[in-house]
Amino acid sequence: MRVAQNLSILFWIRKNAGKSTDKKSPIYCRITINGQRAEISTGINIEEDNFNKATGFLKGKSKEANDINEQLLETRSKLRKIYNSLLEKEELVTANLLRQAFIGKVENQKTLIQAFTFHNEQFLQKVKAGQKAMGTYKRFNVTVNKLKAFIKKEFNTNDIALANIKGSFAEDFEHYLTTHDLMHSNTAMKHIKNTKKIMLLAVQKEWLVRNPLSQFRCTFQNPERARLMEDELEKLQTKE
Repeated sequence: MRVAQNLSILFWIRKNAGKSTDKKSPIYCRITINGQRAEISTGINIEEDNFNKATGFLKGKSKEANDINEQLLETRSKLRKIYNSLLEKEELVTANLLRQAFIGKVENQKTLIQAFTFHNEQFLQKVKAGQKAMGTYKRFNVTVNKLKAFIKKEFNTNDIALANIKGSFAEDFEHYLTTHDLMHSNTAMKHIKNTKKIMLLAVQKEWLVRNPLSQFRCTFQNPERARLMEDELEKLQTKE
């Protein structure tokens, strides 16, 4: 299922970018998706008087105007194709993600579930080698399933790019686990702790520049346990 999003592509003159030596100003492309913006330089410089702000293209029918307008139309067409391609993958498409894809920086971009799968496969190898516990491996798999359900409910998609994860992700995940799954706070924190570990792995593998969840502190509550009475202890001691 595709995420409902609004894409807008606008060309404009960036006056405050400084003018070139031939008194021309650069044309920039502004991408807007659901209110979030990103900008791309087209590499085209023109005289400001030749630009139609209302249409976002050059005025007139001169060869220069036609050639530049053709380049702008091609840029817009490429952006829409990339946008549709990202949607086909059911990713949460942001303006910055589309910008990065356009300039060729996300060819091997990893997602959160991909990073978890990589970790769990390696962890299973260590389990088989007797270096890790099977119980821990199973708990990581439970975290993956919880994350998949959370991402589907929160973002209406099957996965999320690591670059799209914000600092609020951990808090939102904790809220989901404790209110939707009615999970105890300590149990929810264990799943977030597992997720933070994967994000750290992503940084170590250079899939991410920094860990957006590093500021979230996992806090655990000490459960109050009732003490056994003397007669209860005697029953335990005498029980076969």
